[in-house]
Amino acid sequence: KKGDVSNATMVFDEMGKLGIEPNLVSWNGMIAGFNQSGHFLEAVLMFQRMHSDGIECDGVSVSSVLAAVGDLEDVIIGVQVHGYAIRLGLRSDKYVVSSLVDMYGKCGCALETLRVFEEMEKKDVGACNALISSLSRNNMVDDALKTFRKYKGQGMELNVVSWTSMIACCSQHGKHPVALELFREMQIAGVKPNSVTIPSLLPACASFAALAHGKAAHCFSLKRGFT
Repeated sequence: KKGDVSNATMVFDEMGKLGIEPNLVSWNGMIAGFNQSGHFLEAVLMFQRMHSDGIECDGVSVSSVLAAVGDLEDVIIGVQVHGYAIRLGLRSDKYVVSSLVDMYGKCGCALETLRVFEEMEKKDVGACNALISSLSRNNMVDDALKTFRKYKGQGMELNVVSWTSMIACCSQHGKHPVALELFREMQIAGVKPNSVTIPSLLPACASFAALAHGKAAHCFSLKRGFT
């Protein structure tokens, strides 16, 4: 996790000499650690090595490597991992699906993002959040808003990440009145904004010349200790 690739790899390789066989937790720890420290290529290479050594991956392995692939924006490897996940029977794993949605979004494959999400048997808030972020990243604001409204209307318990992502999406793409309305709806729904929500909203206040809203958001930040 600290990004010490050489020493992490050395210790991992020494395990065998000590009579300790690396297990699934060991492999997943390496992949996730490299990914979290920003060493995305090393995470992918470790996943490939794991596969070559005949170690069967699980949802954690696949989710971790998909996150790294997304940051590398390498859709070719992403498609290969997607196919491998299907062969492993992980098509219904909610963490894998969320990671696939996020990966395709980062790679600019908006239609594939939608297809993966729609094929998900039981949609959850994590996958919905990943889809909203992916659509926003690809300038598909109306589709993101449609998705948000659809699953909110169906009673999905959207969380602060869902609302904040949608507010940021509208604010960043010029839909300032919608961003302000969403913030109002968020409070009515009883979802408490966090330290990310307010900065996402303020540009909409400035662009829309909504001084009263801006002052209210500022006061809210002060009360919650966000500033």
